[in-house]
Amino acid sequence: LSCKIGSGDLTVRGAFRETDVHIGSGDLTLTFTKVMTAGSVTSHIGSGDQMITIPKGMRVSSRLVVGVGQVTNSVDDNAGVGFSIRSNTGVGDIKLQSK
Repeated sequence: LSCKIGSGDLTVRGAFRETDVHIGSGDLTLTFTKVMTAGSVTSHIGSGDQMITIPKGMRVSSRLVVGVGQVTNSVDDNAGVGFSIRSNTGVGDIKLQSK
């Protein structure tokens, strides 16, 4: 999945090996519906919130960076595993959770 949006929200639900999202202004909601063992998420948002939900048992390494806002990460970081999440937001919040 590859997407570039100037202004607007994006909600995606599914299983994607590679995800690359760039949003100038808007929110990203990304929900993985199955455990992925390899791949990556790269997301960049100028202004807006990100909510990334992975299934319980999915192991990821993550780097979540916010300029102004809050990072909430309830997922254990597993450096060196095959799936990585790299997300940044200039102004807004990032939440990574498992369900």
